[in-house]
Amino acid sequence: MTGGPVLLALLTLVGLLGAALVVLPTAEAARPTAAGRRVDGRALAPVGGGVAVAGLVVVTSGWVLPALAAGVGMWWVLGQRGDRARDRAERIARVEAIAAWIENLRDVLIAGEQPVGAIGSTVGTCPAAIRPSVR
Repeated sequence: MTGGPVLLALLTLVGLLGAALVVLPTAEAARPTAAGRRVDGRALAPVGGGVAVAGLVVVTSGWVLPALAAGVGMWWVLGQRGDRARDRAERIARVEAIAAWIENLRDVLIAGEQPVGAIGSTVGTCPAAIRPSVR
């Protein structure tokens, strides 16, 4: 069996997968907006990178199994990079929430409240990101 039919089958599957990703966005990537539904390009980057690497390996070497392994590896690496960016945003939001709560706590302490009472009285007004910890 030559590489032509295998390559044709692989590229057909890649094309169908790409069409499905464009037409059927995931719940995470699509959010209703005033202009309708939109696909978040960041969600497609890991898939596109994996498909590109797999296609490149198949075209250059003709080996399908290593191409699939390389494609999955690229998909995983790009997905991890996106997760780190989301984690960084969550950490920044948490630090900003702590700063806002500390300013509020300072104001309550200046008003004459005792430390334990001041913490208890600021639970209702502290940002939601740190509310469970403050409780």
